[in-house]
Amino acid sequence: MEETEKKQECAGVAAVEAETELHRLREELEEAKRAARADRAALKGRLYRELLRGAGVDEKRIGAILRVTDLDGMTVRDGRLEEEERLTADIRREWADFIGVTKTRGALVETPPAAGRPARTRAEIEAIRDGGERRRAIAENAALFGLEVAD
Repeated sequence: MEETEKKQECAGVAAVEAETELHRLREELEEAKRAARADRAALKGRLYRELLRGAGVDEKRIGAILRVTDLDGMTVRDGRLEEEERLTADIRREWADFIGVTKTRGALVETPPAAGRPARTRAEIEAIRDGGERRRAIAENAALFGLEVAD
């Protein structure tokens, strides 16, 4: 009987050790899952940040937008967010207030640029009788009179 009791005791100790090992492995698995979720969330955040920049969103607003955006619904495939075109269109529609608009204005046709030469000669400017008009013309063509041109 003693031998049977020893076998049962050894089996009990082995079961406790196996249970402890199983518990440790489960905790490691859960930690690995948490780390993988955190890595996926960081990757989605980085990719969405790039989409926001590409759409022209103000850099100061990107952090706030990321805090309120649900990144869990997005999927990453081959290192890119799926449906990037749709996401970019959504960004431009939903966050339009944070997208800066740059307008380029061309030269007016009525006043074309002088192309490097003065509009008037020095003699023409000196011949102007009205003092105010003459000073304005001198200011516009300061280089003709040896004056420094302020940029």
